[in-house]
Amino acid sequence: MKPFKFLNKCWKIILCAFCAFLFLFLLFLLIKNKLSTLDTVIYQFVTLYRNDSITEFYLFLSYLCSTYFLVMILVFLFLFCKNKKLITYIAFNVLLCYGLNTIFKDIIKRARPTRINMVVESGYSFPSGHAMMSLAFYGFFIYLIYKSKWKKVYKFISILLLSLLITLIGISRIYLGVHYASDILAGFSLSTIYLLLYISFYQRKNIKN
Repeated sequence: MKPFKFLNKCWKIILCAFCAFLFLFLLFLLIKNKLSTLDTVIYQFVTLYRNDSITEFYLFLSYLCSTYFLVMILVFLFLFCKNKKLITYIAFNVLLCYGLNTIFKDIIKRARPTRINMVVESGYSFPSGHAMMSLAFYGFFIYLIYKSKWKKVYKFISILLLSLLITLIGISRIYLGVHYASDILAGFSLSTIYLLLYISFYQRKNIKN
């Protein structure tokens, strides 16, 4: 039983440590120019069955984490949700994650793919903004749903669908050729650390209030 108690208490630290290691390992490989094999293999696998219908599907998924779409959601929530304090935390989460992603991109300055991109994107590539933002934004909703008073079956379905959405948004960026697979992995790993810290911040603030 002791190992389970240890994992129950320290799983966040273990997960953060693993994600930090993964991010730094990918960054090390990037600096050493040793990511091409990984990126190529995953890209070829993701685009193995490419057609117009799948392309439209991934374009739609990619839009679900675009700046315009997230702003529309926030505006909608501010207008129609009674809990303005919660919406403020959701908005602050988006802004903070966006700023963090921008800082890392500007420091690392990895160029985007140019020969395989199906849509035009500006800015740097590593870590992926869509990967970071989707996990931070929809991941925070997963936390809120988990902590809600919904029935277990509704929680399970909602969390499963949001988790699938996050994963597919990451895949869509590889499929569309605007990010390397390593950008997505780095974005997810960095965003996992960020989201756990932000949830801890949210919990402390709400306990105090």
